[in-house]
Formats: sequence, C-alpha cells, structure tokens
Amino acid sequence: MRTFRHLWFYLLVILMLAWPLPAFSSPQATQSLPLKWNKKSRFLRLGVDDGLLSSTVLSVLQDQQGYMWFTTSNGLSRYDGYSFVNYRYDSENPDSLTSNSLHALIESRDGLLWIGADPGGLNIYDPKTDRFHSYRHDPQNPNSLPDDGVWALLEDRDGNIWIGTRNGLSRLDRRTNSFTNYLPDADNPRALAAPVVNRLYQDRNGTIWVATRAGLQRYDPSTDDFTLFQNNPDDPNSLSHNSVWAMLEDRHANFWVATRGGGLNLMDRATGTFRAYRHDPQDETTISDNNLWYLYEDHSGNIWISTENGGLNLFNPLTETFTRLQHDPNNPFSISHNDTYWITEDRSGALWITSRYGGVNQLSPVFQRFGIMRHTPGDRTGLSSSDVYSLLAADDGSLWVGTFGGGLNHYDPQTGRMRVYRNDPDDPASISSNKIYNMLIDRNGTLWIGTSGGGLNRLNADSRQFVAYKRNLDDPAAFRTNFIFSLAEAPDGRLWVGTLGFGLDLFDPASGTVVERYVHDAEDLNSLSEDTIYDMVVNSRGQVW
Repeated sequence: MRTFRHLWFYLLVILMLAWPLPAFSSPQATQSLPLKWNKKSRFLRLGVDDGLLSSTVLSVLQDQQGYMWFTTSNGLSRYDGYSFVNYRYDSENPDSLTSNSLHALIESRDGLLWIGADPGGLNIYDPKTDRFHSYRHDPQNPNSLPDDGVWALLEDRDGNIWIGTRNGLSRLDRRTNSFTNYLPDADNPRALAAPVVNRLYQDRNGTIWVATRAGLQRYDPSTDDFTLFQNNPDDPNSLSHNSVWAMLEDRHANFWVATRGGGLNLMDRATGTFRAYRHDPQDETTISDNNLWYLYEDHSGNIWISTENGGLNLFNPLTETFTRLQHDPNNPFSISHNDTYWITEDRSGALWITSRYGGVNQLSPVFQRFGIMRHTPGDRTGLSSSDVYSLLAADDGSLWVGTFGGGLNHYDPQTGRMRVYRNDPDDPASISSNKIYNMLIDRNGTLWIGTSGGGLNRLNADSRQFVAYKRNLDDPAAFRTNFIFSLAEAPDGRLWVGTLGFGLDLFDPASGTVVERYVHDAEDLNSLSEDTIYDMVVNSRGQVW
C-alpha cells in the first residue's frame, strides 16, 4: 500500500458512500435520474501554481490518449493527472503555435487537435509529431480563412471542420483542403446574421446551429443558407435575447439555447418558439445569472450551465429548478470563481469546469465521498495534529494517519471514531515517537511505522501495543539510526527500510534483525548514491527503486 506524505492543515478521508439526493430527468423523460450533486459539492482546483499557463482558460477536452488539454490566454496546457506540459508561441520555431491567445479546441476523429487562436487563426496539433501547423487569413485570397480570430470549432458528421471567426463562418473540406466562407450580408436575410460566431453545434439530425450576437441561426445544407431566430419584444415565445452563446440537444431531444442577457431557452424546433428560464433574485431555485456561456449534459443526464457571474448551475428539467454551485472565499473546496466558462466530462465521470479568472476546477464523484478532517486544539475526537506526514488506507476501510508531533491516528469511517496513539515515556509498549515519517501494512496485515527518533515500530492489533526496533551500535544486526524515512515490502515479506543518513536496510520481521545493509561509498560507483532514502517502491520482479 502507498502512503501520501506532507499533507498540510487538513486531511481528506473517506467518510461515506454517495448519499441519496433528489432526482431528475428531462421534461420528456418518464423516469428520473439520481442527482448526486448539490451546492455543497466539493471541487479540486488547478491553477498557475500547479503549472497551468494562465488562470484564463476558455476550453478543455480529454483526448483519445486520456490527456486533458486546456486553451488559455497564455498558450496551450496538457495535463496527465500529475503535471503539465505547456506549448507556447515561439517566433523562432515555425512548428509552434501562431499565438498564445487561444479560444476554441476540438479533437477530430483522426486524433488531431484543432485550436482556435485570436489572433493567430486556426492551429492544428499532431500528437504523433508534436508539431503545429496553421491556416491563416490571407487578404489577397478570398478563399482563405475569413479572419485570424477563431472563436468556435466543430467537426461535423462528414468530417468537415467548421470555423467560427470574428468575421464570418468557414467550412474546411479536408478532402480538398479548401474553405467555403459564409459572410454577413445586410441585404440577404438568409445570410449569416453577424460577423462574430460564438459557438457551433450539430444536433442528432445533422443540423448545424450557429450562435451569433444577432440571434440563433440554423444552416440548411440543401440551400446553403441560414434561418434566423431572434428576440421579438412583442412575442413572449421568441428567443429571450439575441446574444446566443451555446446550444445543447439533450438525450430526450430537448433543444436548449443559452444567451448572454436572457437566460436559458427551451426551443421547439418544429414551431420555432422558445420558453425562457430567467434569473429571479427573489428565488434561489431559478438560474443564478442571465448571462450564460456554455451548456453540457453529462453521462447521467445532468444538465450543467456555466455563467458569467453566477457560478455553475445544475438544471433539473423535471422540477424546472436550478442548483447553484458558487464560489465561497471561506471554502477552499468551492468552485474557484463565479465566472465559469467551459465544461466537459472525462472518462472517469469527473467534470472539468474552466474559468476566465479562476483556472480549472474538477468535480469528481470520488472526491464527494471524502470529508474534511482538521486538527482542533482541545478536541479529542479530531485529528491529533495538523502536520500530517503519512496517510494509509487499510483493507477494512479504516484510515491510519501519521502526524509529525501528534502521534498516530486511526480513523474508523463506520463509527466516525478516532483513536490516537501517543508516546508515553512511562509505557515501553506505547509508540516510541510522536513524529511519524511513514507507514506500511504488510501481507500479514501488520502495521509498521517509521518514526523520527523512535526507530521502527510494529503494532500488535490485538493488544494495541507497540514493539520498537531501535538503534544499537553494539549489535551489528540492529539499525544504525532511529530516523526511519521510508518503508517498502519485498516479495519474500522482508522489509526495505530507508533511513535518514544511514542508507538502506533489509529488515527481517521474523527475527527482528537487519540482514543486509547498503550505504554510499564514494569510491564505489555501484554503491548507493545517497544515504538518505526519501521514498522507494518494489516492482513485480523484486527490484527496489
């Protein structure tokens, strides 16, 4: 089992399985779906301190390889769950991005990433070569990209790439590598209604929808023109606002339209009429903001809405109510900012929500099963210290927590009880030190504890007493130090013990002795490179790393 060290101030521990909550589905559904999220749902945050290029993140996706990609105001970031790899414009590298100001992002069926820059045109990243190439606007070529500001991207079912720019819409036929451009024309009511294309969407019938700041448009491929849906102040069944930013067809074929200024709309595509859902400051079950950026349906049928100032909204079409997940400056697990932008779901079921000011947020079903445990002075039922160095989950679901100064904690999530083991100078069967570096549960279920100043401890689970194996310079089979930094189990059940400054020992639990010792020798290049062993792992072949 692995331990995770150096966890500060608060500790996340498994408390319970997902609890039952209200359920929902779309208006056309006959059966509701379980709702596992509420306003107290906890987020994990990623920001510049973690390696993200910028706190302004306008798009996110998970590629076919499982990487998470983020377009930011300062370049492109790739995340593997542990660290970031970043890509930026390099004037001396023709295979780099054309700009660091990035907006739209999609992955085509062949695994290429298409990235909209503003300025910078359309960038394409090939993960096989780790290189970029681009399409740019050419004022001398009317068949080039209509503008270098690319805000929206879509791959249609035929494999064409649609590009929404600051000055029109373009379709790239990848078979011929040619563009077809659609530009605004005030004299043609069937033309594109406005120069800026905010978003593109294709529904299950293959219809392409275009979000503009002059209304919602439906593209007709048979006539190669557009039908416009706009707000009419005299018609309550018209679109609630002309600034359209997102569209979504849910699993029940309901068609939703997000506006910036008019809230959410449910469109009847057969009649071209709309029903609006607007913010009511007197009703917390209404949408939190009328300025919306994006719509997303997750694998469970939950509909998520990002807003400009109202945080993240979860919409329940069955009750026609909204749940608000908003930033709380006093809660480090709330969403990082109330300006939320792009939403996607990865293959594990975790939601990723970006912000124009707050970086990236992850909303994971697994993380909701964790609670927060803090050290509170005077509280004997809580964590004994906030300085946590080691965390170890047992097979029975309980949790061992090693602190640096507060001893050993054992938490039972079934009862909610915390037992604390501290050193008692008058009791030789107590733990030998309150400063714990690392822990390990071996194949027999025995807990071993490496301490600072107290050597290696073994806990007898039945008697709850400890046996300490300490430094003894008169015994060649004893440890040479009482500072035990790291632990790992060998395939034969013996323990590898990493020390602070005295190398690596192989310890035999049966005899309670050190049977092999490895130390650094400056004159031997094949010796241990360093005598302080911070961490280690034993692979399936018994090799120690």
